[in-house]
Amino acid sequence: DLARLASWLKEAGAEKSLIREVAAANTARHALDVLRDHGALGLTAEVGRRVAASGDLFTGGLVKVWVKIIDYDGTVLYQFPSSDDKK
Repeated sequence: DLARLASWLKEAGAEKSLIREVAAANTARHALDVLRDHGALGLTAEVGRRVAASGDLFTGGLVKVWVKIIDYDGTVLYQFPSSDDKK
């Protein structure tokens, strides 16, 4: 749901032009390209945090939720817990 993604980016303080472009994107991959073009791939952390929180809520905290957002080239864009947290 790219409209929802755009609203999350707005809540995270993203620029209006970025929010509009993400809302108008045709696919999630297109939205990711928009984030990349704006130098805003760090905003994937907003999505990752929400995924982790939703998973925790869904499982009632009984299951440890791990989240990894990976770019199409295999680059890890977000990971929870982070590599440092696993040590």
